[in-house]
Amino acid sequence: MKRHTDLLPDRVLELQKELIDDLELNSFILHDKSMRCPGIKAKWLQILIEEQTFLKKLEDSVEKLVDKYVVEHGKMGIPKFKSEIEARKSDDIKKLQIAIKKQKEVTRYMEQVYKIVSSFNFEIKNAIDLIKMEQ
Repeated sequence: MKRHTDLLPDRVLELQKELIDDLELNSFILHDKSMRCPGIKAKWLQILIEEQTFLKKLEDSVEKLVDKYVVEHGKMGIPKFKSEIEARKSDDIKKLQIAIKKQKEVTRYMEQVYKIVSSFNFEIKNAIDLIKMEQ
């Protein structure tokens, strides 16, 4: 099956590799993972918050650049919204918009990851129950 990982932001691919390591579960490391589960959840919650904060900073940067452009290039008699439209056409704003789009994908991915990690303790419990039944 062909996967389209080339379409994903590099940050998602980086996080994906780390997630696979954290969610690995086998009978040899079951005890270790069960003891580390709260720490794993805390780690991924922290990453989610950091990614959301970074997205907010990018969005704020766009607004600051637009305001700066309006102050520097706005002309008397021209409505402010027209200057803002012109500002949003600038290369710097376009680059930030692309970065925002990618960061939104990362944030959306992280929200789903956190849901998975939050239920990881149930997976551990199920694995332990399965081992008990096999004995």
